[in-house]
Amino acid sequence: AYTSKLEPMKPVVSTQMGTSAASITTVKEMGISLLNSAGVKYGTSDSALYDIDLDDARWVNLSEIDDLFTGTVAVAIDGGFSLESPLIISTNSPLPLTVRALIPRMDVTGR
Repeated sequence: AYTSKLEPMKPVVSTQMGTSAASITTVKEMGISLLNSAGVKYGTSDSALYDIDLDDARWVNLSEIDDLFTGTVAVAIDGGFSLESPLIISTNSPLPLTVRALIPRMDVTGR
């Protein structure tokens, strides 16, 4: 079987107290900007990956290639506050998957 997996580092933002690098955070929603992609899954662990429905009417597909998706999707992230905020973007099919950017919506608590 073919599997590709992207595990990005924790998002770090500037705050009035410095950066969020060592802070406890929660990422409630992640925007995932894709380029000519299909068969995309996401989750916080290998045992909890969810398919992204790229045909959802909320998403605007800018791809000029049939059956591939270009645009940004928003996904809800499971879990609560943590130091790591894990995220996995994966596919187990031989289809293209290009992540252009990750756009987090997060809350930062104290250190």
